[in-house]
Amino acid sequence: GQFVKSKFYGPSHWMNAMDPRNITINHNTNRTEVNKKTELYSSVTRVKQMARIIKASRLSQPSITQEVQDSIPTKEICDVLVDCYLRTFESVFRVLHIPSFRREYNSYWAGEIPGKPSVILKILLVCAIGVPFYDGPEKPQLRSASVKWTQAATNWVGGPHVKSKLNMAGLQIQILTLIARQLNSIDGDHVWIPAGSLLRSAMILGLHRDPAHFGKISLYHREMRRRLWATILEITAQSSLDMGMPPMISPNDYDTKAPSNIDDVDIEEGRDVPIDEKPPTEYTDCSIQIAFTETLPIRLEIIKRINNLRFELSYEDVLKIGSELNSACRSQTIFFKSALNAGHKITPFQIKMADTLVRRFVLCLHRPYFAKAKDNPQFYFSRKMCLDTSLAIYAPATEPIPGQEDDWTKMTRGCVGFFKSFFLYAMSTVYLELISQIDEQKQASAIFAPLISSSTPQSNTSFTLPTQFQTLRNVLVSAQETAIARIRNGETNAKGAVFMSCAIARIDALVSGADAERAVLDAAKKSVVETSQILTEVYQ
Repeated sequence: GQFVKSKFYGPSHWMNAMDPRNITINHNTNRTEVNKKTELYSSVTRVKQMARIIKASRLSQPSITQEVQDSIPTKEICDVLVDCYLRTFESVFRVLHIPSFRREYNSYWAGEIPGKPSVILKILLVCAIGVPFYDGPEKPQLRSASVKWTQAATNWVGGPHVKSKLNMAGLQIQILTLIARQLNSIDGDHVWIPAGSLLRSAMILGLHRDPAHFGKISLYHREMRRRLWATILEITAQSSLDMGMPPMISPNDYDTKAPSNIDDVDIEEGRDVPIDEKPPTEYTDCSIQIAFTETLPIRLEIIKRINNLRFELSYEDVLKIGSELNSACRSQTIFFKSALNAGHKITPFQIKMADTLVRRFVLCLHRPYFAKAKDNPQFYFSRKMCLDTSLAIYAPATEPIPGQEDDWTKMTRGCVGFFKSFFLYAMSTVYLELISQIDEQKQASAIFAPLISSSTPQSNTSFTLPTQFQTLRNVLVSAQETAIARIRNGETNAKGAVFMSCAIARIDALVSGADAERAVLDAAKKSVVETSQILTEVYQ
């Protein structure tokens, strides 16, 4: 393929079918030399200029409406929102070069770059992602404003002048838009569709080819291209798992290397000095992203296999792949915790997010064998792995403090997309496991009960509760509270809250010997009324 004018044209593109003749090559630069003094060159230049003027007159220039600009809060509030973003998502999904963004941000508030849509949108999207983690009294107004900001970015991405947005800033805005949609419940459950467009935009720009193939690219842009490609692949993998769809890409489709293990301050646009890369054992701004890339080929293969129309994965492969991923989760979490204890710039939220986004693949990998384990002891290990993984996913990031919410809790109580997906997947697993344990305990009690007893016959409650009963039930109760909190924070789908209410009612009925079907129906009716009241209060 060819890399021309910042665009990549693959082998089957018509440009590669041309066989140029009589061209002059500068062997020092390996570039085609053009004589700019000829009449032909001047004529072609005039035609190109006319074409640009004509195209510009056909389409209105992309802009941000005055309503959106008027909704931008004060700098003091934006400063807090930016910090909220940086301490949560930037180290997980590398999008920005933080020093460069800080300069753009300060220049915007200094009035030095007024009206530049790409800069304003990046700032607004960063602030929108920070809103769920904001604690100030302005949060209700900011939640409303964040919807406007995200919608403005969505309109900008989907508007005319597509070619002018095929650049690094355009990709950054697309990525931030997808994250903001999930954080602020704006069609966040359907990110897989625009994520496909993002992936293709990146490939048009050649991000799927390692920048080492393109000698003209600076060290700064090499690293940024690798970071953006790694982030786009991660979003592709996560959104594909959520939707139960194939990822539409495999490791054979790209050769871009993982980002270098460096901090943002080690690279600078315009400063083309050799990079002093840190050893893998030293934590940097890119450590989490590098960890993602190490397991990405395995995770892409998992998505492809489990979402294949013809499920083809032997149980031996399931055990092997699951063991590799589980081991990676364990070693990476140990490394990140040691970095936290050593005072590096990493937060409990980022450690929890990095672990969960990989660990959820273990759950999805073993889940097809989870139900089979009840009748076939051969699959018992999958049952254990599903429960352990679900409990690990639901475990808090920090020690709970009454009356306070950490960043992880705020996210699970207010976001959709893959944040909601792994939550519901884990909770349904805990529920089904508890049902199985109760049934098994009842069967065991019946086997060991005396054939003839002088004591008064008891109801269905005459069995010993499973040892994990209270722990697992507490998880379900906590999950129900989270589902209710999600509705208060903008979630409009009440099915999760209703399901959790019904699940707890069924568990309690099985234990007490009551009519389980009646208990579930009563719980459903009550929960529907409660969620309707909450929706009315929130959106009245």
